[in-house]
Amino acid sequence: KNDLIAEKGHLPFMRKTIPAFFFLLFILFCFPKCAFAEEDTSVSPESAESGRGLACLSEVMTKNRATLRDGDGDFSDWVEIRNTSGRELNLEGWSLQKNSGKSVWTFPSCTLQAEEYLVVFAARKAQTGTDLCTGFALSDGDTVTLCDRTGAPVSFCSMETDRSDYSYAA
Repeated sequence: KNDLIAEKGHLPFMRKTIPAFFFLLFILFCFPKCAFAEEDTSVSPESAESGRGLACLSEVMTKNRATLRDGDGDFSDWVEIRNTSGRELNLEGWSLQKNSGKSVWTFPSCTLQAEEYLVVFAARKAQTGTDLCTGFALSDGDTVTLCDRTGAPVSFCSMETDRSDYSYAA
């Protein structure tokens, strides 16, 4: 009878299928969390070693005279940051630097959803209300750099013009 099964080709198929089936059962039994767990799409300060690809400067404006008011009603310079990671991103510990670190502002705990934008005002004043403010202003010829929590540069923009209400795409 075994020769009949082997002649029809069933036995070689069964030799491969049964071990594979038991191996699959073993994996599902021993590692159920890996097999069925939902992916964690958040990026925490501990899990993001490098900020490259997570966020970038999307727009920067110096000499803001009539484009966007801050919480105090002033037309302050501003920097717009975009979360490019496709997941939630906490910017706590990241920084904005002016001219290679001559002025540095560090983000407080601030979470951006996927593809969300955040405006940070660049003015020589203390943060008021819910607006984030760097404490330093921007001028023509300045370079502003977004750095991740390790201090590594992620994105930068250099401003060259003296035109009012002119923004730079980074």
